[in-house]
Amino acid sequence: MASDETHRIEGTFADLGVPKEILVGLNTMSYDGPTPVQSACWVPASAGHDLVVQSKTGSGKTTGFCLPVLAQLLDAPRRPKQPYALMLAPTRELCAQIYRELKGLTEGIADFEVTPIYGGTAFEPQIDALNRGTQILVATPGRLIDHLRRGNIDLSKCRHAVLDEADEMLSMGFWEEVTNILKKFPNERQILLYSATLPPRIERAAKTFMSNVQRVDLGGESRTVEGVDHFLYRTDKSVGMTRNLLRMLETIAPTNAIVFCNRKDEVDVVCAFLRRQLWDCMPIHGDMTQAKREQALAKVREGRSKLLVATDVAARGIDIRDLDAVLATEFSRDAEIYVHRSGRTGRIGRSGTAATLLTATGQVQRRTVTQRYKVQFKEVDMPDNDEAIDKQAERVIADLTSASAGFPLEQYMQLAQKITDSPDGVQAVAYLMFQHTKKQTAANTASEDDRRGGGGGRGGSGGGGRGGRR
Repeated sequence: MASDETHRIEGTFADLGVPKEILVGLNTMSYDGPTPVQSACWVPASAGHDLVVQSKTGSGKTTGFCLPVLAQLLDAPRRPKQPYALMLAPTRELCAQIYRELKGLTEGIADFEVTPIYGGTAFEPQIDALNRGTQILVATPGRLIDHLRRGNIDLSKCRHAVLDEADEMLSMGFWEEVTNILKKFPNERQILLYSATLPPRIERAAKTFMSNVQRVDLGGESRTVEGVDHFLYRTDKSVGMTRNLLRMLETIAPTNAIVFCNRKDEVDVVCAFLRRQLWDCMPIHGDMTQAKREQALAKVREGRSKLLVATDVAARGIDIRDLDAVLATEFSRDAEIYVHRSGRTGRIGRSGTAATLLTATGQVQRRTVTQRYKVQFKEVDMPDNDEAIDKQAERVIADLTSASAGFPLEQYMQLAQKITDSPDGVQAVAYLMFQHTKKQTAANTASEDDRRGGGGGRGGSGGGGRGGRR
C-alpha cells in the first residue's frame, strides 16, 4: 500500500485558509481535502516565499502550487501580453494537465483567464489569447521562447514563476532556456520549484535565481515507487515480443493501463497487434500531432479505450485517474525512466501494478533500478499459450457480454447456439472476429487520417483561455 505520510488527507481546504472563490472549484472537482504537499506549501507559498519542493509523482503537487498562486491573483485584472504568473513544464501533456487543473480551480473566479502555450498547435490562437489578456500562462520552454522572440509575451512584470518537474527539464536539455526565461523576470518575483529529484545543477540554479528559499521535502526518488507492485515477466524465447506482451497483459488483466515502448515505430506495431487481439487501445508518440495525442488521451481518460500504447512522451505529465497498471515491452536505457513510468499508477494513495518484459539485455537496467531506487522486483514465469488463450477468451466474452447489454439479441440467440454447437462453429466465430477487427482497424485508420489532415490548425487545443465559458 502507498505511504500514509505521503498521501493522507487531514482537515479541509477551508481550514487551510483557501479563499472561498477557489473553494468553489475544489468542490466542483470533488477534492476531499489537502494532501501533505498541499498543506506544507500553502502557508509559505501564499505568503510569497520562494520554495524548493521535493515530492513524489502523484502526491498532489499540481494542486499544491496552483492554489497559492491563484490566491495571490484573485483581484488581478487581465493584461494583454503580460501574465502575472508563468508555470513552466517540460512536456505538452504536463502543460495540458496543469491547464485542466487551473480551469477547474478557477471555476468560481470571475473574468479569470489561463492560457496554455505549447508546441504541436497553431500560433495564431495563442497570440489571440495573449492579446485578449491573461492572468496565468502555462507553457513549455521551447514554445515560450518562440513567442518571446516574436514579441508576443512580456515577462517584465510577471511576479510568479513555477518550475514543474524541474529535474525533467534539466534531463531534456531545457535548462539553459529556463534560466534565460527567468532572467526576463523582474527582481521582485516569487519562484516555486517542484521536482522529484534535485540534481546539483538545479540546486545551484535555485541559489542563483531564488532568495530566502524555504525547502519542503516530502521524499523524492526513493519514495516514488511506493504503492506499486513491481513484476518482471521472463520472456518465452519461442515467440516474439508482441506475443509475450499479450500473455503478460492477459495475465494482469487491467481495467485500464499504459503500455510503454522505447520506440515510436514499436508503438504502432504493438497497437495494431493488440487491436487484432480485441484490445481497444490508442497510440501516442512524438510523431503524432498534438490534437491526435490529446484525443487519444481523452478516449482513455473517459473509459472509451482500455489501453494507451506510448513512448516515454507519456511518462511525465499524464494523469489518468485510477490507472491500475503500467506495462513495458522492455526497460528504458535510463534507469530513472522506470520510476516515471511506474509513477503513472499507484497515485494519491492507490495501489497499482508495474510489469516489464525481462530480456537478457534488461538485466543491467534491472540491477541499476534496484540499487538506485530500492525497487523490489518479483520475477514470474511467462504463462504458456493455452493459459493465456483461456484468459483472453474470458476477457473477450466479458467485454462482449457487457457491450451487448440492452440490445435486442433474442432473435439471434437460437442461431448463435446452433453455430457454436456446429463442428464448423469455431471457424464461423473466428471469421466474425476477423471481420470485426478488420472494421475496427479501418475505422481507426480513417479517424487518424482525418485528424492528420486537420491537426495543428486553429481548431487545435492550446489556443488559450476559456473563451465562451466565461
